[in-house]
Amino acid sequence: MVFAHRRDDGKLEQLGEHLYSVASRCASFADYFGAREWGAYIGRFHDLGKNTAGFQHRLLEDGEKVDHSTAGAQAVCENTGDSLIPAYCIACHHSGLLNGGTKADVAGSSTLSGRMKKECLPLLSSDYSPKPGDQPIHNPSISPLCTSFVSPAFAMVVRMLFSCLVDADFLSTEEFMQPDCNRRSMDDYDFSICSRKLEACYRSFSQGKDELNRLRTGIAEQCRKQGEKGEGGIYSLYVPTGTGKTLASMNFALAHLQATKKRRIIYVIPFTSIIEQNAQVFRNLFGEDVVLEHHCNVDYQTDGDEVSFLQLASENWDMPIVVTTNVQFFDSLFTNKVSKSRKLHNIVDSVIIFDEVQMLPTTYLVPCMYAVAELVKNYSCSVLFCSATQPPFSHFLQKFSIPITQVIGDSTRIFQTLRRVTYNDEGQLTDVQLVSRFVSETQVLCIVNSKKHAKHLFELARKNYPNSKCFYLTTNMCAVHRSMRLDEIRKCLSAGVSCIVISTSLIEAGVDIDFPRVFRELTGVDSIVQSAGRCNREGKRASGKSIVSIFEADEKESGSIPRQIRQQAAITKMILANYGCDFNNPELVSQYYTRLYAARGEENFDAKGIMKLLSSSPSAMPFEKIAEAFSLIDDNGTPVFIPFDATARLIIEDIRSGWYARSELRKLQRYSVNVHHWQLEELQKEHAVMLLGDNLCILEDPSRYSQDTGLEIGNQGNAFFDC
Repeated sequence: MVFAHRRDDGKLEQLGEHLYSVASRCASFADYFGAREWGAYIGRFHDLGKNTAGFQHRLLEDGEKVDHSTAGAQAVCENTGDSLIPAYCIACHHSGLLNGGTKADVAGSSTLSGRMKKECLPLLSSDYSPKPGDQPIHNPSISPLCTSFVSPAFAMVVRMLFSCLVDADFLSTEEFMQPDCNRRSMDDYDFSICSRKLEACYRSFSQGKDELNRLRTGIAEQCRKQGEKGEGGIYSLYVPTGTGKTLASMNFALAHLQATKKRRIIYVIPFTSIIEQNAQVFRNLFGEDVVLEHHCNVDYQTDGDEVSFLQLASENWDMPIVVTTNVQFFDSLFTNKVSKSRKLHNIVDSVIIFDEVQMLPTTYLVPCMYAVAELVKNYSCSVLFCSATQPPFSHFLQKFSIPITQVIGDSTRIFQTLRRVTYNDEGQLTDVQLVSRFVSETQVLCIVNSKKHAKHLFELARKNYPNSKCFYLTTNMCAVHRSMRLDEIRKCLSAGVSCIVISTSLIEAGVDIDFPRVFRELTGVDSIVQSAGRCNREGKRASGKSIVSIFEADEKESGSIPRQIRQQAAITKMILANYGCDFNNPELVSQYYTRLYAARGEENFDAKGIMKLLSSSPSAMPFEKIAEAFSLIDDNGTPVFIPFDATARLIIEDIRSGWYARSELRKLQRYSVNVHHWQLEELQKEHAVMLLGDNLCILEDPSRYSQDTGLEIGNQGNAFFDC
C-alpha cells in the first residue's frame, strides 16, 4: 500500500485517495473556464512521485526529502509526447512556476527543461501512472485575443490550471491533516441579501432633502439598470468625486452578478492608505462574514491556536466580496509563486471593480490591460473602471476588440450640475507668499508634490499661525499615527475650529474629508481633480465660496521633483492655457491624457518588456523572469517599525527577545514607515535603527520620530509619491 500523508496522530492517507480528491477539486475549479478535463488530468497525476520507495521511506520513517513533483510531469509527457501544460503545473506545484528553459539545459537545472531530464526514482507500482487515452481529448477552450498574443494566452491558461492544482492540493491535504479546520466555502452565497441591504441604504439617502444625495441615488440607480442588462464586458463609471462611486459601483456589481450568475465581486483599490475605509463601509453594510479585506497590512490571525475563517479565506479568496489592492490583484496574475497563485482561479467568473483606476502605473498599462482583456475574453469576468478622470484605456483595449461601455450615458451633464468648487490659477507662489494666503482662511488644506516641501510649509505655517491648529500628513508617519491625525482633523472641521493641514498626495485618493478651501501645487490633472474632491465634498457651501487654487512652487522646491511629475505638471499648464480652469469639462481631461500618452511614448507603457517575455515560445516561457519584472511598486523600501504606542512597544520587545509570532509582525505593519535604501543607510550610520533577524528593522532612537511630522529621516531625496 502506498501513502500520501501521515497525520500527527499516526493516521495515514492512501495515495489513491489523495489523487482522487485533488483531481475532483481541480476539475471543479477548472470547469469555470472550460478546462474540467485538464483539471482532472493534472490533479490525478500531480503526486505520482510519492509512489516511490524514497518518498515512502521519507513519510513512514522520517527519511531524507525526496522530489516527488518531477516524476508526474515526466510520466504525462512520456504518455502523450508533448504535454507542456500539465508538465509546467505538475513539475512546479511545490517550487512555483519555473522558466521553461532551453534544450541545452542539463538534468537538474532549475528550469522545466532541466527538471524533465532529471533522473527520478523508479515507481513502486504502475497503478497510478497515466495510460494511453488518459489525456483529455479537448484542449482548454481558450482563444488567443489576437494572432500576436498566442503565447501570452498559453501563459495565462498555465497559470489558471496551476492555480487550480495548487489550491486543490492545499485544500485536500488540509482536509486530511486538519479535519477540524475552520474553513468555509462561500460558493453558494445568496447575493440577493446584499442587494436588499444596499437598497435599504439608498432608500435612506433618497429621504434626504439635499440635492447631492438625490444625485448620488440617481447615479446608483443608473448603475443598477446597466448591471441588470447582463451583458459581459468592460464598463466605465465616469462621475465626479464625492458622488458615491463606492456604493454606486457595488450597485452595478450586485445587479450584474445576479443577472449573469457570476460567483463573486472583487473590489480593487490603488493603495492600502484608503482600502480600510472602503472595506469597512462594505462590512458595515453587508456583514463581517461576507467581506474579505486582503492586503499587506491586514491581520486575521487569532490569539489562540484556532485559525480564523477569514485568514483561511485570504489564502484563496473564497469569499463573496473581496476588497484588495492593485498590487495584490495584478501580482496574482503575473506571479510564479505557489502561495500567491492559489487565489487566481477564484478570480474567474467574477465582477471586478477597479476604483480610482487612473492610479494604475503607466509603465505597466499594456500588461495590465492585456490581463484584464484575458479575464474578460476567456475567463467570464466583467470589469468596471471607476474614476473621476477616466483615462482612455480604449487605446490599449481596441487591439483585443473589447469596447468600453459607459454606465452613465451623459456624464458631462453630471459634471456640469455638480460644480461644487471654483478653480483658479494662482501662478507661481513662494512658500512665504503661499502661507500668507492662509491667514484669511478658517480651515485650509494645502497639498504639495514632495515630503520635503510639505514639511517646510508645515513648519512655516506653525510658526506664523501659532493660534491655529496645524497638521502635517505624510507616509513618514505610521498608519496608526495618520489615522489619529485624520480623526483630529475631522473633529476640527466638524466643530468649525481653525486648522491648517499640509499634506502630500496621500490625502487625495478616497480620504473622506471636507474642507472649504484647498491649495494644490501644479501636477497632473487627475491629481488636481482628486484634490478638489476634498473641498466642499458634501456640497453644503456655494461653489463660489469653495475655492481650489492651483499654484506653482518656486524653483528651489520644484527642481528636485522627478521627471514624471514635472512632465505631468507641464502638460497641465499647457491645458490650462487652452481651456482655462474648467476641470468639470471632460474635454479638458481627455486632452490632458492625449498629450500625456503621446509624451510618454508607446514603449513606456510596458517599460519592463512584460509582453515580449510573454511572447516567448511555450516551451521556453520565462515564468520566473516575468514575475521578477512585474512589480507595481518598484521600490517599496524597507519597513522601519516604530514604537509608537504601548501595543507597538510590547510587540517590539517580543521581537527583541526572539519570541514572537507571525501574527505580531502583521499587527506591527500599521506601525511601520517605509524608507529607501539610502535613507536606511543614513539611519544606520547614525545608530538610529537596529537590524534584527529576518531583515527586521526597529527604530532605536525615539527622538527620530516626531508626534508632529513622523520619522525624521534627514535626506528625503526625491521622496514625492506618498500614498
